[in-house]
Amino acid sequence: MSSAVQHLAKTDPTLRAVISAVGALPVLPPSHGVFHDLVSCLADHQVPQRSRHGVYLKKIVRLLDGALPDPHNVLGIDEADWNRAKLANRKYHYLRGLAEHWIADAYDNLDWPDLPETAVREMLSGIKGIGPNAVDMVLLYTLQRPDIFPPHDSQIRQIMEQLYELDPKPPKEFTEKIHTLSAAWAPHRSTAVRYLIAYRHLLRKK
Repeated sequence: MSSAVQHLAKTDPTLRAVISAVGALPVLPPSHGVFHDLVSCLADHQVPQRSRHGVYLKKIVRLLDGALPDPHNVLGIDEADWNRAKLANRKYHYLRGLAEHWIADAYDNLDWPDLPETAVREMLSGIKGIGPNAVDMVLLYTLQRPDIFPPHDSQIRQIMEQLYELDPKPPKEFTEKIHTLSAAWAPHRSTAVRYLIAYRHLLRKK
């Protein structure tokens, strides 16, 4: 049992039961990079490391003749082809904006794993269409930062409401409650989040 899991099991009895039910977490599959995973967030509201479905991301890859999206090739996607693929027009413009921003600021030249969390948040939050949850997903899954808690993630909110018997209304107070609960998990909140997601998937299989 890792030190992170030991800490979580010791500090939170509810999470200890979750850990016992889930067992060892699977190894995260490799990421194709920050830009690729942001495209996945725009398309499917998930990063590939978390969701195996990626319906809309797969459609984008087909529009690119099987190539993975990068800042240059997505700018070559024709809007008419995008619409024929039944992809939301708003997302087309978000995707182009993301690519243009990436090229203009030379983000491919950055060493993302070494950037401070605050810098990653500031840079990504300035891109239209990239919300706080998408930034959290990139920090948690793509960059694998150890202490990320995404308070606006729908799956986390649902499973914490169930496990901790919380009232989800009003939403602002609910967010404050889950923030307070998650504070005890620091500095291993990312591991806790992954266990909560794994447990939710486990319950859905039953």
